[in-house]
Amino acid sequence: MTIGDVLGTVGLLAALGICSWAVMMGTAVLFPKRSSAATDAIRTNPGRTLLAGFGAFLLVGIVAFAFLSNPLPFSKLLGLALATGLLAIAAIGAGGLALLIGERLRTLKPEMTPYDATSIGAALVFLGALTPVLGTFLLAPASLFVSIGAGVRALFGREAVARRSEL
Repeated sequence: MTIGDVLGTVGLLAALGICSWAVMMGTAVLFPKRSSAATDAIRTNPGRTLLAGFGAFLLVGIVAFAFLSNPLPFSKLLGLALATGLLAIAAIGAGGLALLIGERLRTLKPEMTPYDATSIGAALVFLGALTPVLGTFLLAPASLFVSIGAGVRALFGREAVARRSEL
């Protein structure tokens, strides 16, 4: 392994961290109602949210992987669309997760602004996933599954359907 490989890996992790933080902050700020609904889903029933995310990941992920492994270009495009859609749903849920961590940080330090708390919450989600063993194999997948489940519940859950019917 050369120093270039090490620097490339560190640069990739830094870029991934900045991008994931930006996605969480962007969805929390651009879609406040959906992110709040995702926060409520995580807060009220975290186990159910985790299982919903795991189920959606298995269902859509297996189908997307099957389409991506097919050599036909249209099939690959369909698989990429499914995987991107799943990640977009996870982004809504991750924004809600950052909001929830930010709310809990504000109870510890009330003088923080909501933006500061959400920003630190988004950073903590990513930095926790970088922890060598527990973060990589436990916290990162759990955060992903909770984010997917919260996004699914925020976009397609009973509460979301009831809010849409009121409009």
